[in-house]
Amino acid sequence: MLFFFTGPIFNSDPTFLLVDQLALHGPSVIVGNIIMAFSIQNTLHTFQKAKKMAIGQAEISFTSDSEKENQAGSIKSIY
Repeated sequence: MLFFFTGPIFNSDPTFLLVDQLALHGPSVIVGNIIMAFSIQNTLHTFQKAKKMAIGQAEISFTSDSEKENQAGSIKSIY
């Protein structure tokens, strides 16, 4: 409660109690919501980035060249 307002008149007035609660708790709630929004945005970006990196495409050629000695030589990454 705001300490410079005292007495039963202020403590029983619902408008004063609403203003008092908003003044005391409002700034921390706003800052907390901003931090939570950035945290959610960072999490979604991290998952989206990991999802894009997990999808790999490969081009496989079935030609038999004498130069390619191992099987890994016939697979090359598109990226």
